[in-house]
This record gives sequence, structure tokens and C-alpha cells, in this order.
Amino acid sequence: LVRALARRCPEQLSKQVIAVAVPIACQFTKDISPSVDDLDDVGAVALAGRDCLRALSRAAPALVLPAVVEAAQAMSQSQDAMDRAAAVHAATFTFCGARDAPSGWAMPLARGLGDKAGWGRQA
Repeated sequence: LVRALARRCPEQLSKQVIAVAVPIACQFTKDISPSVDDLDDVGAVALAGRDCLRALSRAAPALVLPAVVEAAQAMSQSQDAMDRAAAVHAATFTFCGARDAPSGWAMPLARGLGDKAGWGRQA
């Protein structure tokens, strides 16, 4: 629903909607049952979460990017490698969707990419 709203009526996205939707979409970027046989096989929920972040950041980059960076920073502190991988995916898909990224966005991505977790998937 939020993804459709972002695509069709971006002017309807309020700060409150983004404040609630972004952390949830970031959590959905985690593929909870990854395939060890095919790393490109990503679950439908994870794909939907990533697409939602891309649509949100395209609609309201100034509001979405800081919220995603905040959520990704929290996720990157997890002991679970899949949480840390989800943080990288959330940030990457958000940056891909943003048209007007504010300055300073590259450092959290660079830190995430330096993570030694074997997250293995391409964003």
C-alpha cells in the first residue's frame, strides 16, 4: 500500500507515514530463509521491502534517506549476519531510488560494504 502511494500520489506521503513505513520496510529487506544453493534466489517479502524503499526514496528522498540510514545503522549492530546484510540492502536500494540524495549519504554505505559478514547477495 505504501509503495503504491509513493508511486501514484507522492505528495500524500507525510513525515508520519514515512517515520512508520521506513523502519518496517527496512526490516522486510531481510531474506529470512536464504537459499544456500542460489544466492540470487530472494524471497518475495524481501523483494517487496526493497522495492518499497526504492519507491519511497524516489518520492521523498530528503525524508526517506535519513530514516533509512538510521534504521540501517541500528540493524548493522546486530550479531545476526542476515540483519547486517539487510542493512546494506536497505541502504543500497534506497540510494538507487533517490533522485536527490543529500550530502553525506555515502559514508554509511561504505561502512556497510566494509562489513566482514558474508552477505553475498547483490543489491
